[in-house]
Amino acid sequence: MTKLNGWVRLRIVMSTVWIALATFVYVNEIINHPSFVGSQVPTLHGYFHWVDDLNATTKAHAEAKARGRDFSERYVFQRPTFSPLGYAALAFLPVLIGWPGTYTIVWAFRWVSQGFRT
Repeated sequence: MTKLNGWVRLRIVMSTVWIALATFVYVNEIINHPSFVGSQVPTLHGYFHWVDDLNATTKAHAEAKARGRDFSERYVFQRPTFSPLGYAALAFLPVLIGWPGTYTIVWAFRWVSQGFRT
């Protein structure tokens, strides 16, 4: 069995933590919409499939009418649902792009600094 060096181990741990954190945030937003994270990061909404939430819409219309407020009957609330492509983009795309990008930046920095030494 090959022994992994520290950088490879760090990469594995950081990738695992990122995927776990992204999964938690994704599932939390579906269950607790609107959640704190979803309200703080509006771009997160693009990772979900949105469907009409008729129960919330009916409840909101009834509450608005009971309070005598004007509420458009055509307005429909929506809730997030699981999107495989959205989840993959949130959890795995940063890992797949981030590590090659990091290696490229480190390589370029070393290449330039080596040029100044010669």
